[in-house]
Amino acid sequence: MKRQKVSLILNIINVALVLFAALASTFDFNFMQLDNVLVENDSLFQFYTFDSNLLMGIVSLIYVTYLILLINKKIEKMPKVVEILKLVSTTAVGVTFFTVVLILAPFTNVPFYLFFTNSNLIFHLIVPVISMVSLIVFEDMHLKFVESLYSLSTVIVYGIYYTINVFVHMVDGKVDIKYDWYGFAQNGMVGIIISIIAILSLTFGISTLLYFVNKKINEVRIKWFTNYYFYLLLEVHLVIS
Repeated sequence: MKRQKVSLILNIINVALVLFAALASTFDFNFMQLDNVLVENDSLFQFYTFDSNLLMGIVSLIYVTYLILLINKKIEKMPKVVEILKLVSTTAVGVTFFTVVLILAPFTNVPFYLFFTNSNLIFHLIVPVISMVSLIVFEDMHLKFVESLYSLSTVIVYGIYYTINVFVHMVDGKVDIKYDWYGFAQNGMVGIIISIIAILSLTFGISTLLYFVNKKINEVRIKWFTNYYFYLLLEVHLVIS
C-alpha cells in the first residue's frame, strides 16, 4: 500500500510538471530567465521530446485514476492495457533523456546546460527520471516480455513522420536543417539508416531494462515479504508451543 501511495504522488507530480512545462513552452515563459530555444521551429508537436512528455502526462493521469480505484479496493488489479501504456510512455521519456545525454548534448554545438534549462529541465530530466524511478521501484507490472515490445511503437510512429518530412523537403539529396531539426539526415541516407538503428536499439534497450529491473525488484520484494512473515509465524508458533 505504501508503494502505491508513493507511486500515486509521483504520478500526480508528473501530471503537474508536464502541464506546467507545456504551458510555459506554449507561452514562451522562461522561468529560469534563460533562453529556452535550441532551434527555431513553429510547432512543439514536431519534437519527440514534447510528444513523449505529453504522452507521459496523459498516461500518468490515467494511471492515477486507476491507482486511486485500486487503493480504495474498487478494482482488484490494474488493467493490463494501463500497464502497457505506462511502460510505453516511460520508455518514451527514457528515450528522450538518454538521447539528450548520450547523443545530442555531447555531439552538438549547443552548450550542455541549455538542454536542461526552463521547460527542457522538466522535459529532458525531471519527468523522465521521476517516471523511470516510479515504474522500476514503486509500480507492479504483470506483463509478458513480448508485451513490452509495444514500447517501440512511439519511435516507429515518430520515425515514419520524421522520415517522410525529411524526404518531402529533400533537394538534390540534401535537406535544410529546418526540416531535419535533429540533424539525422545531414549525412544523407547513411545518417538516416544509422539514426534509425541507433534509436530503435536504444528504445529496445531502455524498455528491456525497465521491464527486467521492475520484475527483479518485485521478485525480491515478494520473496522478502514471504520470508518475513514465514519467520514471524514460526516465532509465534514457537512462543505458543
